[in-house]
Amino acid sequence: MMVRKNITVNKETFEQFDKIAKVKGIKFSIWVNSKMEEFVDLEKSKVQFFKPVYFNEDRSKQIFEDSNGSLWERDVLNKNEFGEWIKSVE
Repeated sequence: MMVRKNITVNKETFEQFDKIAKVKGIKFSIWVNSKMEEFVDLEKSKVQFFKPVYFNEDRSKQIFEDSNGSLWERDVLNKNEFGEWIKSVE
């Protein structure tokens, strides 16, 4: 299913793109859709999912496993954002 959207692009850049794309038989909407798919795939590959595994002995750190099976630890006493809490467990 496709969604119709109006977008604003730089006139000079579009004119240059259009000249090249016409020669190659590329439609603007197909190219934009392809670039959006590339962007989404790239961003999805950067996302890591963490699941809690256990706490250390004094419960000051929680150990997590990411979607690749690597272990990370979070200092549960630290009040910073989650992304700043994580470091690799050696």
